Amino acid sequence: MYGYIRDEVSPEDYVLGGGYVPQKETLVEDGDWTRYLPLFERQAKNFETAGCSVFGTLNALEMLFNRLTGKESNFSDRFLYILAGIRPPGGSAHKVAEVIRDNGLILEDKLPMTKTFDDYIKPDPIPVDLLIEGQH
Repeated sequence: MYGYIRDEVSPEDYVLGGGYVPQKETLVEDGDWTRYLPLFERQAKNFETAGCSVFGTLNALEMLFNRLTGKESNFSDRFLYILAGIRPPGGSAHKVAEVIRDNGLILEDKLPMTKTFDDYIKPDPIPVDLLIEGQH
């Protein structure tokens, strides 16, 4: 797997699968989330982003939104990638989650995939109008 950098865990952090987050309800009784999978989206055709921490997190969130709302969502990987400062060899899943918490998300069509890596990491910084949109 390219792009995942293991985080140092501090005592106040939640650990996924650690049993520390109270669960109020079971969202998928049979545990099979495949019916909520987002549409296939190639990470990048002509270059390696090392952004699996972004792609994996957004896939999980898109599945959750699909389950909760019954609607498919497609959030911009590039928006989150730039804001989280991801660059090869990869990035922190914790940082990705914190960036989402602090900045929100925008839809893919607002900042879509590009043909080159140089274009993918632009605009940096993210324009104010997109940052405002992420908060809504």
